[in-house]
Amino acid sequence: MTVFGAARVTLRALRRSRVMLLGGSPLDGPRQVWWNFVSSSRERIERAKLDWREDRFAAVPGDPERIPLRRRDGRYCTAAAHPRRLWPANSTTMR
Repeated sequence: MTVFGAARVTLRALRRSRVMLLGGSPLDGPRQVWWNFVSSSRERIERAKLDWREDRFAAVPGDPERIPLRRRDGRYCTAAAHPRRLWPANSTTMR
């Protein structure tokens, strides 16, 4: 994903491609990004991580695989044994 400010952008594909462009008003502030979670608040991402570990997200239709969260050390995190906060050093804030 790439976020462009107010600028003229040219896209050029080297082979047949599908591209999605999404536009709109600027966001009301910075966004926190961790894995598949995006929010304006770290607390909401922490809650989403806990909900994912506790299997409170609905399954993706047609996809039997469920990817577990990983800890900072790269090991998988389970609901039975996990620290409450797993904010990785490589988390990102989007502006």
